[in-house]
Amino acid sequence: MRKNMKANKGFTLIELLIVIAVIAILAAIAIPNLLSSRKAANESSAISSLRTLVSAQETFRARSASHLYASSLTGANTVALFVADGDAANLIDPVLATGIKSGYTFSAPVSTDAFANTYGFTAAPTTVGSSGDRFFSVDQTGVIRAGSAAVAVGAGTPIQ
Repeated sequence: MRKNMKANKGFTLIELLIVIAVIAILAAIAIPNLLSSRKAANESSAISSLRTLVSAQETFRARSASHLYASSLTGANTVALFVADGDAANLIDPVLATGIKSGYTFSAPVSTDAFANTYGFTAAPTTVGSSGDRFFSVDQTGVIRAGSAAVAVGAGTPIQ
């Protein structure tokens, strides 16, 4: 009888259930951390994109004959930040030009003027709680501000 027992090598059902339980516990710990890391990465990307928009606006203002800013995100992308005085400026990337990047939606207050003395951009998570938790804004001062709800341009807590 002992010879038959040694011939049956393998895992018992209990051992397999223990392995599955350990894997489930590890997944329950790892998945929330992965999601919070993704949100943090999206928020960092949004802040970086706002910095890019500020730099693009300042570069456009320095290049333009009128020394004024583009008045809206759409105008900034299609008129000012890609084509300045008939020359291709290419100051922002095409993904950011769509207004949606890395789980955030970027917008600017719409103005009827083609160009303005001031500007502002906002960044809001496309899905609050999933793609990001914080909202951001920036204006011509270059100070990026954050808040837990929609942030008006010039309002919110400055980030460091």
